[in-house]
Amino acid sequence: MKPSTKGYSPEQVGAGTLDNGKAVVILYIKEFKEQLARVAKAEQLQYYYTWSYKKDTDSYLLFIYWLNDEEITVVFPPNQHSIVESLNTPKNLIITATPINLLVQKAQRSGRDFFDMDDAVIIRDAVYKEPEGLNN
Repeated sequence: MKPSTKGYSPEQVGAGTLDNGKAVVILYIKEFKEQLARVAKAEQLQYYYTWSYKKDTDSYLLFIYWLNDEEITVVFPPNQHSIVESLNTPKNLIITATPINLLVQKAQRSGRDFFDMDDAVIIRDAVYKEPEGLNN
């Protein structure tokens, strides 16, 4: 099943390790503001995701589906392939419609971590799985 939504590429990417030692990748994609807000408001914790590869644009696609019928497509063009490569080991993938510097400031001011913020959704232990039929 392919999402009906249009895919967008991250404008900003951050990576690091949280205090608990968990590796994270943060993607800022402003176009997903409404979808992410609906997911957060509905407290949707159940989701699934699939990967695909679009040969004509040399882009990886991450399709994420939540049980409340929200869906997004993250597009990783050639200049962002390193993000996909970094997901060969499980990481928490944080997707936000708030610029990363503002998200960090908000977390610091409120004393909350990213996992409690309503302007970010977390795909826990996200890992890249090569789409079937992809020839490298």
